[in-house]
Amino acid sequence: MEEACRFCRIIREGDEASFVFKDSKVVVFMDVSPVNRGHVLVVTKEHYRNIYGLPDDVAGHAFVVTRRIAAAVKGAFKAEGVNIIQANEPAAFQSVPHFHIHVIPRYAGDGFRLEVRRIEVDRQALDEDAKKIAEALET
Repeated sequence: MEEACRFCRIIREGDEASFVFKDSKVVVFMDVSPVNRGHVLVVTKEHYRNIYGLPDDVAGHAFVVTRRIAAAVKGAFKAEGVNIIQANEPAAFQSVPHFHIHVIPRYAGDGFRLEVRRIEVDRQALDEDAKKIAEALET
């Protein structure tokens, strides 16, 4: 645990959050600045800054719990859909440097938008990019 980490303090002290679920690897609690009612965070108990250092077993478990929580949130809040958002590093809008997954209930016209800018890329560039990623997997 990191002393300065807000999520580590919540996990350690246990009284700063409205908990939904706890087990040996993750905790789930309500987001204090929700997009919609029912917005929760799935947070690893151990401190990992982001996804890059997350052990496979913890990553797998976190996503299994996220799937279960998403279904519960959808049902409990009669949501029309659910966003699952996981961000890494400030450029990707990670605001707390502790691995976590947002589960956000969604409704048509709720005003929350994920702005997406698309670029034009030809097949040759896609093939080159695929090769770069495949090579990075080997190192």
